[in-house]
Amino acid sequence: MSLTIKYSGYIADVTGKQEEEISILDSLENLDNYLKAQYNSIFRAYFMYAINGKMCADMQTKLQDKDVVLLLCPFAGG
Repeated sequence: MSLTIKYSGYIADVTGKQEEEISILDSLENLDNYLKAQYNSIFRAYFMYAINGKMCADMQTKLQDKDVVLLLCPFAGG
């Protein structure tokens, strides 16, 4: 299985990447654990996930081959 992970804002600054390909992760929870291990400093602040363009907060969500996961920095509007 291959996933495309896209980073935005300060997350891209911390990782030094706009995106990367990751293999063999089957759930959002496993992806979250991978990112904690790889980029510990991005987990000092809250961020959100979008999978294939849809916001997702359920860490038990299963990922599929070729999914695109975007990490979003917190934002506010008004």
